[in-house]
Amino acid sequence: MYELSTRDRNWSTAAHLAGGLLMFLTPSFGFLGPGLVWLINQDKPDVVGHARDAFKFQVAMTASIWLCGILGAATSCILIGPIFWLLGFLPWLAGIFAPLRAAHQVNNGDRYGYPITGHDAARLR
Repeated sequence: MYELSTRDRNWSTAAHLAGGLLMFLTPSFGFLGPGLVWLINQDKPDVVGHARDAFKFQVAMTASIWLCGILGAATSCILIGPIFWLLGFLPWLAGIFAPLRAAHQVNNGDRYGYPITGHDAARLR
């Protein structure tokens, strides 16, 4: 169990939910919600930690979507482009559903680590 004040828990939950909602509505701007929560709560280290993780995850998902789109456009002349376009839906779905799980766990008082935020890479050094 991980103790947060009610206000910090609400802001942390909002950081995760804002990323998922914006990823659903505008797949290229899912990082704006967590980024805004991060800027508003710079003096609260627990909220900043959640917002930073959500921000990094949404940036990674946005980059993956764009990469699949670019590869799809570049390879559409050899008929494998649609495969990349379909693969672009996977990070979009992850950008929607992983924040829902994160918000649920944070709201229950647990810490959530996104599968792709750089924590694993930092541990390898």
